[in-house]
Amino acid sequence: MFITRAIERGVDIKVIALWQGHCDGGKLILDTYSHVNPAHSKRMALLMAD
Repeated sequence: MFITRAIERGVDIKVIALWQGHCDGGKLILDTYSHVNPAHSKRMALLMAD
């Protein structure tokens, strides 16, 4: 839950990996938490709007 929330709040994946003690630069996190919360996806899409 912590990692999902951190991703949703925009924390850099490499920082989350460091916090978790991973030395892979975030690969494990991206492989494991690649699902996307629909509400988060909509917020991210708004960042792309002009």
